[in-house]
Amino acid sequence: GNTFHIIAAADCTGHGVPGAFMSMVGNTILNEIVITKHVIDPSEILSQLHHGIRTALQQSENESRDGMDICLCCINTVTREVRYAGAFNPLWILRSTSEIEIIKATKSAIGGFTPDDQLFESHTLHLQKGESLYLFTDGYADQFGGQRNKKYMYRGLKSQIESIHTLSGADQIAHLSREFNHWKGGTEQIDDVTVAIVQL
Repeated sequence: GNTFHIIAAADCTGHGVPGAFMSMVGNTILNEIVITKHVIDPSEILSQLHHGIRTALQQSENESRDGMDICLCCINTVTREVRYAGAFNPLWILRSTSEIEIIKATKSAIGGFTPDDQLFESHTLHLQKGESLYLFTDGYADQFGGQRNKKYMYRGLKSQIESIHTLSGADQIAHLSREFNHWKGGTEQIDDVTVAIVQL
């Protein structure tokens, strides 16, 4: 049924054709693991994705260092239990106290030079009604801009979210988008930007 929802925010290393290729390979393998094999444990999904990418790109035989960072959650919409595993990309939870709780990722990429037997730690947590999940890649925080052309940083993103969390998800995204463009100004955008909000 639709009790379980799996959501991920991923960022592939490499630009241009290698990055696009990695995105296609990663997406195909993820679909196979989740849709065809029905794996719903985030740690197991990331392990299989890691093996799948290293095999598909023959990374044990060549110098290909391309990989991906990912934040992946399996959400049970009935019990509000959330299971999370991440490769570099953390999970943020906006609790009913208006504080953001940060669940840290495993500090290893999927694919690339990460060893075959790398484990991606799984975390299980429960959400109260009205609490939200934030999944993102590093593009927002790493963007240069502002008056001194500095990186926006995660603390900037955290304080933004804490100041707008009472808005609807759509309004939060619109606000974050405006803030990002204002910060960026005339500076070149250096990366893709993904921010996803899940409200239960």
